[in-house]
Amino acid sequence: MVMVVGLAFIRYFLFLLLLPLET
Repeated sequence: MVMVVGLAFIRYFLFLLLLPLET
């Protein structure tokens, strides 16, 4: 269960990093 939360956090973090590149 902890791994699922970790993966979700990593995906969200990567999304925030890639978001500025989209613009």
